[in-house]
Amino acid sequence: HLKPNDIGELTEYKDNKKYYELLRDDFFALKNFDATNESHKIKVDSFVVNYIKNDNFLRDNDNAIWSLIFFKYGDGINENTKHEFNTDYTIHKLFAFKKRQTAYSFDSKTNYLGTSYFFDKGDSIVNEYRPIVSDYFKNNNHQ
Repeated sequence: HLKPNDIGELTEYKDNKKYYELLRDDFFALKNFDATNESHKIKVDSFVVNYIKNDNFLRDNDNAIWSLIFFKYGDGINENTKHEFNTDYTIHKLFAFKKRQTAYSFDSKTNYLGTSYFFDKGDSIVNEYRPIVSDYFKNNNHQ
């Protein structure tokens, strides 16, 4: 898990439920991940379920969206790399879109929005609903 998490607060949308009031992104680095390998995907699914199970963000906020974004380990990204915000361009190159491997998205209204897998440096994106994650939300109340 690469800290800090990015939490954006959009107070102007507190009463306008069409838009999210809170936006949160958590960042991670994956070693040797292959998005075409189902066992790799299942390991990340299990990690994600355990991670969100231990966090009250969706339960505590009724108008929020939360993404868990996984980057490729290496090329400057390791377990000690901080994902800083409002910094110079270098950090944006380090955490470039093309280095994303997968992202899981959730919101406080519908819960699980889906999982995206990034191929060819983000030129190709495959969206899926992962059964492990879907089942977790079916069996647990996050409202």
